[in-house]
Amino acid sequence: MYIAFVGIDGVGKTTIINRIQDSGMDAVFTREPYYNIPKTYNDPVEASYEFAKDRYRHMKDVIIPAKEAGKHIISDRCYLCNLAYQSHDGLIDLQWLMGLQPLNLVFPDAVIWMQSDPNIAAKRSGEDAWRLSEIQHIYAEVINSRDLPRVNWYLVTVDEKSPDEVYVEVALLISELMRDNGR
Repeated sequence: MYIAFVGIDGVGKTTIINRIQDSGMDAVFTREPYYNIPKTYNDPVEASYEFAKDRYRHMKDVIIPAKEAGKHIISDRCYLCNLAYQSHDGLIDLQWLMGLQPLNLVFPDAVIWMQSDPNIAAKRSGEDAWRLSEIQHIYAEVINSRDLPRVNWYLVTVDEKSPDEVYVEVALLISELMRDNGR
């Protein structure tokens, strides 16, 4: 079972994933980007190719071997984040970005979309709230895109919950998904 977390910056994806990993859950923990990619590019097309190259290597080096070994995978971000952020930040066409994905792309079996009020997430991350709001809307477009394979989406809202409550909700969801996957 390949489970990916998505959501805007500051929503708490990495924090929750680290807690799940620290709990001893039996899974391969990974993230995108996998290799070091510079945070900023002057050319959004160049950045798109760098992310696609990183994703190809990530699939080849981590995701595909783990799936072939029958291991569970938990990823902090996946290609869906790349689609949302780059189609906003680089003003690149979403369809073009989808076509750029590597041929060895493995789609997650389940995607946990952690959602937050962009103003709250902006305070946590130091990012611009308007930008995060726009990216959150693009996530909704990506989720409803007819051009992508259907994946199982699970929405976790975080604003009115303590970090412990979010952790328990997500840990139970992951345990259920893994159990239903036959392991």
